[in-house]
Amino acid sequence: MKKQDDRHHKELITFATVENGYIYWIWKREHNNISYSENWERLLGYRENEISNSPEEWIKHVADEDLKHIHEGISSLLLEDEFSLSYKVKHSQGSHIDILTRIKVISRDEQGKPLCILGTHEDITEVTKIKKELATNQENFELVYAKLENCAFYDSLTGLPNRINIETKLNMIISDAISNSTKGAVLFIDLDNFKNLNDTLGHSFGDEVITKVGEVIKHICHGDVSSARVGGDEFVVVIPKFTHITEVIDFTKKILKSLEEIRTINNNDINLSTSIGISIFPEQGESSTHLLKYADIAMHKVKESGKNNFKFYTDEMTKEIENKMEIQKHLIKAIEKNELVLHYQPLIDANTESVDSVEALIRWYHPTKGMISPLVFIPIAEEFGIIRDLGTWVLNTACMQNKEWSDKGFAPIKVSINVSPLQLEQGDFVVVVKNALSKSGLDPKYLQLEITENVSMKFIDENIKILEELRTLGVNIAMDDFGTGYSSLNYLMKLPIDSLKIDKSFIDNINESSNKELIMDTIIKLAHNLNLEVIAEGVETSDQLNILKKMSCNKIQGYFYSKPLPKNDLEEFLNKKIVNL
Repeated sequence: MKKQDDRHHKELITFATVENGYIYWIWKREHNNISYSENWERLLGYRENEISNSPEEWIKHVADEDLKHIHEGISSLLLEDEFSLSYKVKHSQGSHIDILTRIKVISRDEQGKPLCILGTHEDITEVTKIKKELATNQENFELVYAKLENCAFYDSLTGLPNRINIETKLNMIISDAISNSTKGAVLFIDLDNFKNLNDTLGHSFGDEVITKVGEVIKHICHGDVSSARVGGDEFVVVIPKFTHITEVIDFTKKILKSLEEIRTINNNDINLSTSIGISIFPEQGESSTHLLKYADIAMHKVKESGKNNFKFYTDEMTKEIENKMEIQKHLIKAIEKNELVLHYQPLIDANTESVDSVEALIRWYHPTKGMISPLVFIPIAEEFGIIRDLGTWVLNTACMQNKEWSDKGFAPIKVSINVSPLQLEQGDFVVVVKNALSKSGLDPKYLQLEITENVSMKFIDENIKILEELRTLGVNIAMDDFGTGYSSLNYLMKLPIDSLKIDKSFIDNINESSNKELIMDTIIKLAHNLNLEVIAEGVETSDQLNILKKMSCNKIQGYFYSKPLPKNDLEEFLNKKIVNL
């Protein structure tokens, strides 16, 4: 075989490997926990949260014959900053898959031991199998080589072209469009809520859904219209030429409608909807990379706007993302540079009008941009995964501050902290809370954690265990924004919580709406029958306060008593009030 063919052979193997996709992960010695990119459990055939994220858990799945190889690799961490390992791991169904793990040490301590490691896992089973065939079946080389080429350029599940294939084809189509002064469109298609479907019915059923969606898209995209599967539940369609933009709109609506009509798969009822982003070439880009990126951005704007629709890409979308990236970059530095502070809003006992507790609310004073609203940076922190570090900072700071007030002679009060869904889902959240209490010396009964209704209902069984562990520590649990989410009474009885915080929307204009007053009264009576305290948020007028007092609401929070206050201002407030013991 010629050297050029050998080189192409190696490129095909590389392409096939990349197309299988990476699972990104990061390990920090501080928690001895691995944080994975989304859906990593699927690599081993598990549902989300069925296995823990500890290094020990991963090693448990390594095939016995490769354990020595793994331990040698771990020893290499002391000597090398970057290396890779290939080995077999056990799949949930009992078979073995080949894994290639790449490892890079990011930081070390003074003794040279790793503090932080970044890595990837990728499934190379199919590529390993084909490489073996190439080595052992030289007489059938053309047949085996054809398999390798198919693996490199086509999706094994749907049979559609893959990302590499469609990018190559799109570049040629763009070149033709430029030469002929025509216009074309790229559609980036993503199924809505596919992750929930996978978690509920399993990955095998998810594969059946993807296969069916691929069939529908393939059927619609006939003639010179190209289609591909470029990710888990992501598809791309390329319309090489159109005269009027209405042609693109009509075609996109046809895809939306056709996918909505998939109602049943293997006797399982499903409700599919789709978000589609569209970029136009060559005016919005002359390379496949840019056009796919822009269509992807537009698709995510559809997700943010309610899903089940389509949007065309605009330059403003990129500016918005660049702004997010800028805030994300500065937010990481803000944690390091102590630009973040906590303000505290008092919660008042409705009977005695004394301070019962305070809610810790994060504020960011940027040195040049000034005050940045939590409504801006909290969603960005969640989107980019910074919320865990941010949440840990809030927890540690609030516990330290509350202990400091106690040491200064203030009567003990609870400090209440909001918990993000991502914090609750991390495997070591209980340990993080324990550490905060231990470092500060704060008695657990003076810490209250607020979870939202929707967070508590997601992975209900796992969350019940976490909340029970926290309550065993002595920590109080409150359900925040009650009434805005699922509001399942069955789950409400199961959850180990101490209080309900009624959302502000129920309090607004309560004195002008008999229906609101009736609903509020019913919620309070229900909560009391379940031995739960009730906290009313957003109380701003004496009329609202009087109505809530008549209903025997336990605690009041809102501007009627106080806005969120900096530490020193809150201390003045506490001095003026009789603190509830």
